[in-house]
Amino acid sequence: MPRASLFALLCVLVASCAAPPGRGVLELEVVAPQGVRPRVVVRGPEFERWVETGGPVRLSDLAPGTYSVEAMPVEGEDGYTYRGQVGLDGEGVGA
Repeated sequence: MPRASLFALLCVLVASCAAPPGRGVLELEVVAPQGVRPRVVVRGPEFERWVETGGPVRLSDLAPGTYSVEAMPVEGEDGYTYRGQVGLDGEGVGA
């Protein structure tokens, strides 16, 4: 079965005026082929969030620490399994 790529592009903002002192913001741009519902999970200190829509996602008021972003394989309407890929553009979440 042919495979294509589902991309989850990650942009991280280290400091933001919108975040309380000592907190951070994580911004994601989720991109998927037409007809494919993405499944991306973000995990961090006492935090887990599933993203199942394409487009920009802003996670705010995050505790400092290490966060992981994983794009899960999904099956499209065309019957193909799309493997997720995450691209990093940023330095990390911190205070």
